[in-house]
Amino acid sequence: MFDEALRGWGMPHDFMEKHWRCSPAAGRQNPDAPGVPAPVQVRELLSCGLRADRVTVSTTGRLHHPAEFTVERVISGRTVPDVVDPDRLSGLVEQGATVILADGEHWMPWSTALAAGLAEESGCEVQAHVFITGGKQAGLVPHVDGEDNFLLQIDGSKSWSLWPNQGGVSARHVDPDRLGPPAMTVDLHPGDSLYIPVGWVHAAVAGDEGSTHITYQVVPVRLSDALLDQLAEELEPLLGEDLAPIGASPPLAANIAEELVASIVGRLQRR
Repeated sequence: MFDEALRGWGMPHDFMEKHWRCSPAAGRQNPDAPGVPAPVQVRELLSCGLRADRVTVSTTGRLHHPAEFTVERVISGRTVPDVVDPDRLSGLVEQGATVILADGEHWMPWSTALAAGLAEESGCEVQAHVFITGGKQAGLVPHVDGEDNFLLQIDGSKSWSLWPNQGGVSARHVDPDRLGPPAMTVDLHPGDSLYIPVGWVHAAVAGDEGSTHITYQVVPVRLSDALLDQLAEELEPLLGEDLAPIGASPPLAANIAEELVASIVGRLQRR
């Protein structure tokens, strides 16, 4: 699934060797790429009775209160106070706001299968978020994400600027005055894709017609967590659910743990 998605997104054939976790990469013009919905599908989402907890709206970093883009409706005889109003939402976008439809891997039909496949192959959690930005607007200030991002342009266009990780900057906030010229700029149009490695500073401005794109975030897993999960999976058939049918005592467990740590440290030092 991962290799298939990379090919479908038009990423370089040597992506895993030269770009993964190292440098940005762009793919071009494939509106039929896996995980890319048609613009009409996104518009339909806004009219399907979304609740406010699925949507974030911000303008130049200021979050809008749900009362600014929701209405009260009666659904199945029950009053629901926070149903997203697509007209009010569109009005905010026209005024310069950015709309984020979050965690689509759980509820956007065209993203769930791809996100699940990417998660299985990468061993990481994969999240899908749709960003809708008004014309000539910057969705977010320059910032750094703690995930690897695959951006797929759905509608309109967006111009991206990217900088390598700046020593000493925080994970979320970057001083634009200290960035200097970007290491890479790229314009995305429908069907284009962009990979931004974890730690790279990035910012973007939508084109005149606005922009809609979906981001698949590959959330890294700590090696310690991955090791613990794998150990539990391997040990459970041997030790049982209570992990003690062979009379493992705390001292024995401690000795085994010490041996495992020594083996892991040796393995890492030889990498």
